[in-house]
Amino acid sequence: MEIKIISLDLTDLDEAVKLHMEAFEGFFLTLMGSSFLKELYLFIKEDPNGIGLVAKDIKNKKMVAVLIGTLSPSEFYKNFIKKKWKKLLIISTKAILKRPKIIMRLARGALYRGDQPRDSNYALLSSIAVSPHYHNQGVGKKILFTWLNTVQLKGIEGCYLTTDYNDNDVANKFYTSLGWKLDETYFTKEGRKMNRYRYDIIKSPLKD
Repeated sequence: MEIKIISLDLTDLDEAVKLHMEAFEGFFLTLMGSSFLKELYLFIKEDPNGIGLVAKDIKNKKMVAVLIGTLSPSEFYKNFIKKKWKKLLIISTKAILKRPKIIMRLARGALYRGDQPRDSNYALLSSIAVSPHYHNQGVGKKILFTWLNTVQLKGIEGCYLTTDYNDNDVANKFYTSLGWKLDETYFTKEGRKMNRYRYDIIKSPLKD
C-alpha cells in the first residue's frame, strides 16, 4: 500500500466529514452533524492559521485519513465563531431540537479556545481520523509526522493535543510511543477525564 499525504482541498470536504463521523461516532462534534463539521473543515481551509491534511491510497485514490489543526488555537476558534455565527446558529438550533441535552456542551463550546498548555504558544492538533479499514498500517503515524514537519516549517516550537483518559488505551499508547509527553490530566465540566499531551519540536528531533 502506498499512501500520499496532501493538503485538504475543497473537493475533499464531504469525504473528510464522513470519515470524521465514522471515526468519532458519539462524540460531540459528530452529534452536531455533518453540516457543522463541514463548516469547521471549510474554515480550516479559509483561516490562515488552519492546517488540514489528508492521506490517500494512491492505488484507489480513496481518502484513508484526515488530520486538522491550527497554529493559533485561541485566534482560530474565536474567528470561527465570529465569522460563521449565523450558519452555526442555524445548525446548532437544529442539533438542539434533536438532542436537547447537548445545549450546555454547546454553550461551553462557543467559549472554547483550544485549552492550551500553560505558558506556551503551541499549535493544536485537533483530530486525526483514520479509516477503520486502514488501522495498524502506519497511516496515522505518517500523517502525524507530516503535521509535525508542517508546524516546524511554520516556526512553531511545539504542538499539543487532548484525548480521553478512559477507555482510550490505543490512542494514548500511540502518542506516547511517538514521543508525545503527558502535560496534564484534567476533568471537563461534564466530568470527562482527559489527557493533554505536548510535543516539543525544538527538543525532539523529528524522526519517522
